Amino acid sequence: NLSKENFHMLSICLYDEPVLITKGKPFDLPQEVNFKFLIDKEKENSSKASLIPEECKRFSIKEKLLPNQFLNSGNNIFMLHPIFYAYNQFGYMLAKIASDDFVLVQIFMKAYSNLISQSYLYTNSLNKNILLESQKNALFHTAHTDELTGVLNRRGLYERGQKLIDESILNGQSGFVVFGDMDHLKYINDTFGHDFGDIAIKTEAEILLSSFRNRDVIGRLGGDEFAIIIPGLPKRKVIEIKEKIRKNAKILSKEKNLPFEISISLGEVEFNSENSNLKELLSYHPAGDKVDFKI
Repeated sequence: NLSKENFHMLSICLYDEPVLITKGKPFDLPQEVNFKFLIDKEKENSSKASLIPEECKRFSIKEKLLPNQFLNSGNNIFMLHPIFYAYNQFGYMLAKIASDDFVLVQIFMKAYSNLISQSYLYTNSLNKNILLESQKNALFHTAHTDELTGVLNRRGLYERGQKLIDESILNGQSGFVVFGDMDHLKYINDTFGHDFGDIAIKTEAEILLSSFRNRDVIGRLGGDEFAIIIPGLPKRKVIEIKEKIRKNAKILSKEKNLPFEISISLGEVEFNSENSNLKELLSYHPAGDKVDFKI
């Protein structure tokens, strides 16, 4: 809180970026400044910040230190104090002084300067960490995602799938690795063109995504070959899932108005505590049941 005995008004203006202060070189004053905070005890309750009009929130610092309506107050004493830490200046404070004890006023403003600069550095550090984490996640996503279909690529499938299998085994669960190969992709490419072949593969991925739970891991091995890791799935449910995939294939083929109906051959292999290495499980790659191709 501001001491009423020392200040009538205190304003805080910050630059877009900190300005480095170099000894022996002139200070490079920014073109514009952001009017961030204002307390005016002559107009507002001391516990409330005055609202800054939108048109005043950014202005040219080389023309004025504050917009005119905040300075035209008759005969008053103003004190300007930079907001800085080490060799970085972040902006400035401009205060209308109510006391003639300038030493005490300077002590207050120095304390405010330290508080603001430390808060700025802390917030900036948090923002940088958030940005770095976001960039890290984006790079991870790019490295583990299949560009065409948006599901996991082979690398992502190995990592996420093995983790899911390991967690399932620790929880006493078994499950299945289901393989899905689209039927007659070569015919689609030769007859309708490779653009339709890509559409068919993307539709295959959508069919699989719509057929499994969010916790199941789906990835593209390459071409039209996909694999899905399904923990906690009893054998009797595998047939139901296969039927669900065939129904979804018919629905999506019709919704997308494709000149052919997509069909997917499916096969599965069980994982358990004795057979839990995903790379070995993927090497089995059972052929599955072929489905008649429809145009």
